[in-house]
Amino acid sequence: MIATEHLEVLSGAVGALGLAQHEPVDVDGVAPSVTLFPGDGASLSRTLAAVARCGLSVLVRGGGNRLGVGNVPARADAFLSSQRMAGIVDFDVHDGVCRLRAGTELAAARAEIGEGGWELPLEPLGKHATVGGCLAAAVCGPRAQGYGQPRDVLLGLEVCLASGERTRCGGRVVKNVTGYDLNKLYSGAYGSLGVIESAWLRLKPRPQRCESHSRRFDDLGDASRIAIEASRRTTCRVAALSWPAGGPETGFRVVVEWAGDAPSVDLDAAWFADAAGSGPADAAAVDEVRDLQHDLPGTLRFRLGVLPTGLPAAIAALRDAGSCGLVYPGLGVLHAGFALDDGSDARAADEIFNEVSRIAAGEFLCESAPARMKSGRDVFGVKPELLPIFRNLKQRFDPESILNPGRFAGGL
Repeated sequence: MIATEHLEVLSGAVGALGLAQHEPVDVDGVAPSVTLFPGDGASLSRTLAAVARCGLSVLVRGGGNRLGVGNVPARADAFLSSQRMAGIVDFDVHDGVCRLRAGTELAAARAEIGEGGWELPLEPLGKHATVGGCLAAAVCGPRAQGYGQPRDVLLGLEVCLASGERTRCGGRVVKNVTGYDLNKLYSGAYGSLGVIESAWLRLKPRPQRCESHSRRFDDLGDASRIAIEASRRTTCRVAALSWPAGGPETGFRVVVEWAGDAPSVDLDAAWFADAAGSGPADAAAVDEVRDLQHDLPGTLRFRLGVLPTGLPAAIAALRDAGSCGLVYPGLGVLHAGFALDDGSDARAADEIFNEVSRIAAGEFLCESAPARMKSGRDVFGVKPELLPIFRNLKQRFDPESILNPGRFAGGL
């Protein structure tokens, strides 16, 4: 509960319309009942400076789809939402670049940019996904095979630090980046180092033709081989392999999307039809893959990195452990979900964490878990030698632990 005098300070900084009191919203055991809605960069700066003066902390949120990702918070007095910082600031149709405010919803931005003949190379996972949230969490959807990861399309950022200091890195062209590319530091930091105000992004030309296909397989070896080979084709924009929880009889599904000039797409589609033994066109296939990634069934959900050579063994081990899953072989990214009943104890969670860590060689992220199963553990499976670097960065950028305290790797 925030003291009345602190609420007055915060209201004065963010404005009367920028502070909302509401019923407590639980996030892994902490339940803020206040949300701050700065309307622009200047308001964000004043708000964070006021939070710091009051000795408070905030959970930074965009569309709210990934509030459950991260370690158990050390504390949280309020939410800080980018919702009011929305809109396209600049869209250069000739150069294929745009500047978007952090709270801009991806679906709306994609529609407007599409009218100009370009594609926004970020994918909305879940309702109301925002530009800032996607970049901060480094969210990759199924089309990352063709789009690249968020940090790959990021040209520049405006970021407000925990102290309220406004900073800028990069710009609308690559040559504006000198020295260390801080864009890549903020992308994937989950708002623990600074709050994104706006971003310059490199757009993708709309392809001449786009075609998706799906095929079901009974054999894991066949499904893996086709998915891996498809991911290496010239026009491949999506190559995904998924499986439901259950025994070997459940089978596997491979979804591909080809995008590019018409002759090249026709060539790759013909290859798939021949190599996979058929493969009907499926306009909804990629949307279904995206929905599965966003809402993968399971009490515990993980993202882990796996080399293509180790893919069949990893899938077999995860399925034997009771998971359902989705893998993008071209990215080396695998998502797995494990169902546990309400009575499952810490030992059951330990066994799953240990198995995932073994398969991923220690590199993983638990994207969803009940707070009781997160308590006492780090959901970011990172190499121990990296933790001192993370601690130094947190100390440099947010020494008072104002932004998402305790949520990042190592409990930072």
